[in-house]
Amino acid sequence: MQNPPKALTIFLVLLSLTAQSHRAMAESADRIRFLLERVKAITESGIIGIPAGTQVEIVAQASESVKVKTKDGTTFEVTNDKLTANAADALASSQKAELAEAESKAKRDALLAAQRAREQAHGEQIQSALDSISAALPAAPASLAPTSSPSSLNNTALDQAPRPAARVNRREKKKK
Repeated sequence: MQNPPKALTIFLVLLSLTAQSHRAMAESADRIRFLLERVKAITESGIIGIPAGTQVEIVAQASESVKVKTKDGTTFEVTNDKLTANAADALASSQKAELAEAESKAKRDALLAAQRAREQAHGEQIQSALDSISAALPAAPASLAPTSSPSSLNNTALDQAPRPAARVNRREKKKK
């Protein structure tokens, strides 16, 4: 028997490696899913939000939940109904979530602007009322101008430093 030419041997080796690579990619593709909605993940550093549309890889599967891992290595559990294999569905879900978040922010901003306008109008009303009261009252005479302390309390005990009320001398008893 003749030995096959080197080129044929190399071709067969490469073909075998390519087939193994395609099988590995197909198996990996079976484990790839996308989040349909934003989920919270509890990690060692705390609770983080994973946005809708994020690609995850299935690490382990239980009956009700799936343990998945993101590209950056964050591992968490999620229910099956929050995952899809269809990237287009995940993208649509992600865009829907972004739109809902933008609408929510716009509503918050509008409510905040309305509240600020009400507060400003209320402040202007109060200032107008104070101006009206000031204009209606006659100017206070100089004798009624406020002082630092009422004159009836000048030079009283309140103005002086505390001093002892009585002095007690203790005399030692003489021993007999």
